[in-house]
Amino acid sequence: MELFINCILLFWGGILFFFVTYQFIFFVLSVPALFLGKRAGEDLSARKTFGIIIPAHNEELLIGELVKSIQESDYPAELYEIFVIADNCTDRTAQIAREAGATCRERTDPIKRGKPYALNWLISQLNLDAFDAYVIIDADTLVARNFLTSMNISLTEGKKVIQGYFGVMNPDENWLTRLSILPGILKYKLHFPGKNLLGLSCPLAGNGMCFSSEIFKKYGWNVYSIVENWEYYVMLTLEGYVVVSNENAVIYSQVAKSLKTGESQRIRWSKGRLQVLLHYFGRLAAGGFRSGDLNKFDALVELMRPSYAIFFGWSVIYLLLCLFLHFSYAYSSFFVWIAVVVFAVQLLYFFSGLIIQRAPLKTWLALGMIPFYILWKMAITLKGLLSYGERKWVKTERHKSTK
Repeated sequence: MELFINCILLFWGGILFFFVTYQFIFFVLSVPALFLGKRAGEDLSARKTFGIIIPAHNEELLIGELVKSIQESDYPAELYEIFVIADNCTDRTAQIAREAGATCRERTDPIKRGKPYALNWLISQLNLDAFDAYVIIDADTLVARNFLTSMNISLTEGKKVIQGYFGVMNPDENWLTRLSILPGILKYKLHFPGKNLLGLSCPLAGNGMCFSSEIFKKYGWNVYSIVENWEYYVMLTLEGYVVVSNENAVIYSQVAKSLKTGESQRIRWSKGRLQVLLHYFGRLAAGGFRSGDLNKFDALVELMRPSYAIFFGWSVIYLLLCLFLHFSYAYSSFFVWIAVVVFAVQLLYFFSGLIIQRAPLKTWLALGMIPFYILWKMAITLKGLLSYGERKWVKTERHKSTK
């Protein structure tokens, strides 16, 4: 029995140690990049043109604000055009988008519903030579004034696919929205800069994404999973493209302000990533071994890597179990040390992110809700895995922006 438990502890600890090492490597590389990696100024003679695509389904509350925020950007208005896809809308989304100054295309297809189909429909209709690059922005979003300028800098540096910084539009509503800023800080400040430095591809977030026109000319939008951003990221990786992150190109997206409201979205994310992982595992692994391309192996790790909350939860459980077995049954302290290292690195990671972001006191106080949040996150992740075969998309509830 003791041998069996030791094997379980070794296997469990090995997985945790692998992922925390992966996390720590990029943390070590990212911190210097934040302070030393200053971007060059914009070359005004090399400004690109943008087609801005906004898929929208019954977004009358928010679509006008998004169009206005784009129009208030510091980028010349003659160098971009805003395209809104009113997808199977039954409200005033199309009318409000047009009144705000956007070009609106209305789509009705009761069978092929949802964002992936809407994107493919519009992209297949556009003259893709009309713009140098295309940006995809969700309707529940506002953009920073320098969003397009920052994307332009990446494009003039020769980047083909760029992911912008995913900020939170409503961070001060309650403890949940305050905690929602943390994943963005950890990814865009303490993970992606290290990947940029090594030339490894950053996952697409589904919002605030910029693509050189050559990407859409070659591939359109030919992915239809419930997490289309992950599938497109994998497809681009298999084709040899690298997604770079630009932390200066900021969008602000509305996050769920209650656990109940956010449940369907997080279930979709958890089972969707698993679906993409299982579908593309063989191609990524085989492609990596054939070509020696680290990006393909890295994409596998990104797909398998648990969320920050889930990973921290399993790390705490492992630490408590190792301490109990060590002090109650004299199990080896080796496992305790593994657990302590994994736990300590994550604390360093989280606190560094909050310090770098200069998080306000209310955000620090919200950390007290983390145990409750982790238990909820584990429960809905399990629920998502148990409903693995379902592909139904459920719209997240929206409310009027107060930003």
